[in-house]
Amino acid sequence: MITSRGIEANPKKCKAIIQMQSPQTVKDVQRLAGRLVSLSRFFPRLADKAGPIFTLLQKPKNFEGTDQGEEAFKSFKTFLTPLPILQRPDHKTDILLYLAVAENAINAVIVQEHQKVQTSIYFISQVLQDIEKRYQMIEKLALALVTAARGLRPYFQSHQVVVKIDCPIKQILRKPKLSGRMIAWSVELSEFGI
Repeated sequence: MITSRGIEANPKKCKAIIQMQSPQTVKDVQRLAGRLVSLSRFFPRLADKAGPIFTLLQKPKNFEGTDQGEEAFKSFKTFLTPLPILQRPDHKTDILLYLAVAENAINAVIVQEHQKVQTSIYFISQVLQDIEKRYQMIEKLALALVTAARGLRPYFQSHQVVVKIDCPIKQILRKPKLSGRMIAWSVELSEFGI
């Protein structure tokens, strides 16, 4: 919802999750996952925090909730009350992209700085597939960058994006000897000057 303060999560959607009981069946977990995804732009590091919940979807038909899934569900209920208020981007200011890579997930946030205060614009989070979990750290960072570029394409096309990470990803993506996927990602990112 767009308000005078910025872009806020729909309180009805938050309330629906808060009032949910702990998932007892796969259908309940699917319902919860759908509700979480609908609010994903407001959740920093959603894939990290919801990982135990999403792994319940991979369980066989004889579903049993886990303590980890239960803890993750309870933590979401407390996390939902102060969801961040996102801001609309200022077209005169560069966008800063921060990437975070965990063992099982990749995360990104775009922010803008106004009077030395950074305000969030959009969060992206993705749980890694089994094969992606085996990537080297630099490949996971490149995947996070590509995922952010795909998911935030309108922002990347209309703003100058400054990537803030602690490794020289641009130099690595420009190396002539790269693996096939890194070359493909490098070509895809070259559209945005990254």
